[in-house]
Amino acid sequence: MSVLTRDEAQTRAQIIDVERYTIALDLTTGEETFDSRAAIRFTARTAGDTFVEIKPATLRSVTLDGQPLDPALLDGNRFPLTGLTPAPTNCTSTPRWATRAPARACTASPTRPTARRTSTPSCSWRTSSASSPPSTSRT
Repeated sequence: MSVLTRDEAQTRAQIIDVERYTIALDLTTGEETFDSRAAIRFTARTAGDTFVEIKPATLRSVTLDGQPLDPALLDGNRFPLTGLTPAPTNCTSTPRWATRAPARACTASPTRPTARRTSTPSCSWRTSSASSPPSTSRT
């Protein structure tokens, strides 16, 4: 998995200006995975190429301004956005995420409280859609 470098972040900031991230989570798909619908609204400042960082269990679909892109283009945690032109742009994806392993029971002692792990997904996108199943939204 590639880590975003400072130079890459600065280059991307010169190419795009992100207006908002939006995500809707569907937590009703089972104990192993959950689905989501994620969207990024940005303006391309100049023509160029960049990428979106995403690392789902499965990337089911991606669109750029309503045009489908091949989810197989996901390389590690980077999905390329190529041929951008100066204009407001919408990128939407439908990733499926794996949940974390269930918590293991720990023995409590007077000096150590019982440890618990949670499976709270970390998300920075929010979305809503009339056709989406019940979801949890976060800005």
